[in-house]
Amino acid sequence: MGLNAGKGQVYHHNMVHTLTAYIDSNSAATVSLGWLPSGAAVIGSGVSVFAPWSGIGIEAVDLGFRNSEEGYTADPNAFTETILGLDVAIGHIAGDVVSAANKYFSEPAEAIATITNTNSTTGAALVYVTYVVREVA
Repeated sequence: MGLNAGKGQVYHHNMVHTLTAYIDSNSAATVSLGWLPSGAAVIGSGVSVFAPWSGIGIEAVDLGFRNSEEGYTADPNAFTETILGLDVAIGHIAGDVVSAANKYFSEPAEAIATITNTNSTTGAALVYVTYVVREVA
């Protein structure tokens, strides 16, 4: 198991876990949400917009993964088949998570947000990926 995988998580309870990251108009193009642990099955994703992005153009975020220790090819939109607009009104937008590939990870993978910011100078949001974990012996 990778050095960063699963730190700070307790998996012996039946619950949904969440990786989150705060993003704003100054965020890098790719932001890490943290690591999905061994046995993780992604069941949801989305964004809560606190302040709409101010730019004119494509202001959006995709959620996916990179650095799969299982050897999967990085897929920056695995958890959002349709990009999530950041230039919309304040509120929640759920990701569609319709891709059949790469939703279950028997080895750790890093969840990421890929941000498209055409020319926004303001904007803030919280992105998330939710998952459940199979007990790994």
